[in-house]
Amino acid sequence: MSIFCPICKTEFKGEDRVILDEFNTLSHIQCNKEVPFPVKDYGLFEEIEETYEFFSKDEAKDE
Repeated sequence: MSIFCPICKTEFKGEDRVILDEFNTLSHIQCNKEVPFPVKDYGLFEEIEETYEFFSKDEAKDE
């Protein structure tokens, strides 16, 4: 599953510095002149992806 920045439309890579807002929207730090919503978290994309399970690459659901 690829995740793209809604501002610049490029795919996130592991070392990209990102912001996660209160609506769980990711964007590059450098793409945001102003963050319109409260910031929930920030850091490297790979760290954010590992921290929040809704970015899980495993789309299989437990039954």
